Amino acid sequence: MNTGSYQPPKQPPSRWQRVCRRLWRVLAIFWGVIIAVPALSAIANILTTSTDLPLSRLYGIYWIITYRVPFFFGIGGLLALTIISLIGSRERKASPPFPANQQGKVNIPLADNDEDIPTFSPEWYNQQLNEAFDRMDD
Repeated sequence: MNTGSYQPPKQPPSRWQRVCRRLWRVLAIFWGVIIAVPALSAIANILTTSTDLPLSRLYGIYWIITYRVPFFFGIGGLLALTIISLIGSRERKASPPFPANQQGKVNIPLADNDEDIPTFSPEWYNQQLNEAFDRMDD
């Protein structure tokens, strides 16, 4: 008897999972660009401007202040797409926990050790069946 854990055969991912995985890869690159480009632009802006320039005049902050509604809707949409693609790309394990040839088999220990396990003869089973049928007739 195999005592190792049973691993069901892998099923190919569904179309939804494939789409979500591709979307996740694209969004990962996109998020990297969205974070890296403004960060590098802000660093370059700060290093090349004079010290008396207010922060609202910096390029990135100016765009956020001027176009705050489209900016927040865009970031919110990207976050929603990222969450949907992350959830949709995960594998679901809906396969049975046991292989088909072991389903329906129950292994219940009758006693703590082998000496206490009773052995039943065919006569005992016949007697039990007869008693059960007699009770059904009553």
